Amino acid sequence: MKKNYYPTLISLTFFAGTFLIVFTSSDSDVAAFRFITYLFVSCFLAVSYIYKDVLFKAKEKPAVTKMEHVLNDAEKFSQEFGEVYVLADKLKQQRKQKKGAIAANRPA
Repeated sequence: MKKNYYPTLISLTFFAGTFLIVFTSSDSDVAAFRFITYLFVSCFLAVSYIYKDVLFKAKEKPAVTKMEHVLNDAEKFSQEFGEVYVLADKLKQQRKQKKGAIAANRPA
């Protein structure tokens, strides 16, 4: 299992930044303003970093697989899998002929 240290790093950075901003200011009003600004900025950055995969992958189109492309195009489907159905029909006919030959007690 892959260990993820990003939440721990984010929380330690947040608390270190909080104490650094609050205790390096000599004026309490400036410290409060810096703290509130830092709080909003850090929360926004942390949430955007945590959900970056969801935000950026929502814009990407899902890739169309070969199977979906073949299933959506009838001509491609018949080119890819038509022989399978023809072979299946031939095998069914051979089985019916064998069963008829066995029932009539004659060689197939």
